[in-house]
Amino acid sequence: MQFTISRAQSTTTVMMLGSLTFGDHKTFQQMIADVLSTKPQRVDFDLSGVERIDSAGLGLLVLLRNRLTSWHGIVALKHPPAQVARIFAVIDFSRLFEIVK
Repeated sequence: MQFTISRAQSTTTVMMLGSLTFGDHKTFQQMIADVLSTKPQRVDFDLSGVERIDSAGLGLLVLLRNRLTSWHGIVALKHPPAQVARIFAVIDFSRLFEIVK
């Protein structure tokens, strides 16, 4: 998994490329620390470059959400590919995240 982080005012955007799996745990944790260091009000994850996500990857997204919402921030998952969007629908991720197709 590769991450590109950009910031504009109170929003941080994370462009994700590749697969988000258990093997990305350490890299994802480091990215979370970087993202949260500025206490953004909103974090947008652009998932258009994500090829696949497993249960551990879903858990990593929930971990970020829980940390960010502790200070009333918002996490949006944007442009998930069809296969990732289907997973989000099956597990009803829209209860936890703003999902933008």
